[in-house]
This record gives sequence, C-alpha cells and structure tokens, in this order.
Amino acid sequence: MRYRCLPYVMRFARYSESPYRGMYITLARWCNQPGFFKKKSLWEFAESNGRNSACFRYVDEFAAQFPEVEPYLHLKFGGSV
Repeated sequence: MRYRCLPYVMRFARYSESPYRGMYITLARWCNQPGFFKKKSLWEFAESNGRNSACFRYVDEFAAQFPEVEPYLHLKFGGSV
C-alpha cells in the first residue's frame, strides 16, 4: 500500500491444510480484486459480506487470536501505512 502497488495472493497447493485456511481465502479474495482492495479495508470487506458470513467470522476470529494485527485490518489503499 505504501508504494501504491496492488498485491496478488497466490494460493499454495496445500493451503487447505492450514488452520488459517479461511483467513487465507478471505485475504486472497480481497487482495486479488483491485476494486475491493483500493476502496475498502479488509475489515470493511469482511463486513460487506455480512456479519453472519464466514468471511467476517474468519477475520473476526483472526483479530481476536492475534490482536496485534488489528490496526492492519483497517488500512486503506489511499490512506497512510
């Protein structure tokens, strides 16, 4: 974001074996769609899927498990990093 580059998350062949599989999928869905990545933070993306969605649940659980990542969930492409 700092360098105004668009990321692309390529899924590793064995991603489904990870305990963070859901977060990995959610992050890839957000990053790999420039329209979402440029306009919404990861948290906003998860909320836009609905608070009852698996996407929101994965992000919320990840934030609860790793509170130090919370600020990064709210970063936006045009904002400061």
